Amino acid sequence: GASIAGARACIAGACTLTNAAGIYRLLVGRGTAQLVVTSSNFVTFTQMIRVDGDIGPGQQADAPIAPVLGAGEMRVVLTWNEHPSDLDSHAFFGDSAEACHL
Repeated sequence: GASIAGARACIAGACTLTNAAGIYRLLVGRGTAQLVVTSSNFVTFTQMIRVDGDIGPGQQADAPIAPVLGAGEMRVVLTWNEHPSDLDSHAFFGDSAEACHL
């Protein structure tokens, strides 16, 4: 997805805004802390992270925030481990025996 400039990132009470590349920098103490990332028209992202030293892009403090959905819209998120063995996906929707199957 695209980077989001101006998103608010907070860890352990320290907050900052992301830059044009969607990157943020915070100085926080070591330990487990809650990461909260918010941005207008996006779903708030919350995750517990462990701070043992510097955390760079692509590590545990990344925040995959997604746009808020409009009426009638849906989102499907697929996650898997490093070596997925099976990525089959089935979705059923509709109100009758003729429901759609993807």
